[in-house]
Amino acid sequence: MEANGYIAAVACDPHKFDTNLVCEYCNIGCRGDHTYDDSGKCTICGYTCPHDAVTETGNTAVCGTCKANMAVKVTNGETVVYLAKTMEVRYTSLGYRQENDVTMREAFNSTADNGIVTLLADDLDAWADVSGKTVTLDFNGHWLSENGIDFGSTGPTTVILTGSGGTITPEGVPSIGAFWLRDGA
Repeated sequence: MEANGYIAAVACDPHKFDTNLVCEYCNIGCRGDHTYDDSGKCTICGYTCPHDAVTETGNTAVCGTCKANMAVKVTNGETVVYLAKTMEVRYTSLGYRQENDVTMREAFNSTADNGIVTLLADDLDAWADVSGKTVTLDFNGHWLSENGIDFGSTGPTTVILTGSGGTITPEGVPSIGAFWLRDGA
């Protein structure tokens, strides 16, 4: 594989990148000239963009460094963190590859008590577990797919839903009963 004029091969695994982002073993690397995928991860060295140069326009946001569209904004007091759509790759027992959208799980895991999760993109899988804290979920004019946010499964939880937008079921039918609410007992 070639990117930015450098050969990126699996000559050694794992690579040991030095401060110039060049592997000390096989001499490949991006040398700081990252080639980002849609989530903001360098396809050569694996560096993940911190998304600290984000510009919000209306109810969307783009990182100025990696050019990734942000999917979620997490606000904990004065601290704001942006997340691009995050995919997790798993393999079934039969060896089939599965990609799962874990953006909302990452967002809720990053949210402190009394934090706010603001959607900046549509069609995020809503599979997540939120427990033991108060969280505001601001739809911000966007919608979630796959209704599976499990609120309060392990402790007292308060969820405040705000903003226009909502959720849809996997079949695309609008739904208002999209969340599992538990008492945490």
